[in-house]
Amino acid sequence: MGHPVNPAKIAEWRLAGEALAGVADDLTAFTAFADIEDAFEPIEARAIKLATDVDGEVQRQVDVARGE
Repeated sequence: MGHPVNPAKIAEWRLAGEALAGVADDLTAFTAFADIEDAFEPIEARAIKLATDVDGEVQRQVDVARGE
């Protein structure tokens, strides 16, 4: 991952997203949104994987507790 995720990066993304409300041209706003989304996508993919892994482990532990 190219940039660390920290409170400053999240604040930067939030400000960039809020700035889109003032963009009158739809194509310009959409392009700017796509740039924000591209920057966030690797973190989103890792978060989804983590959530899936945790869910799988919880289910495994439930199964073990039930004797399955």
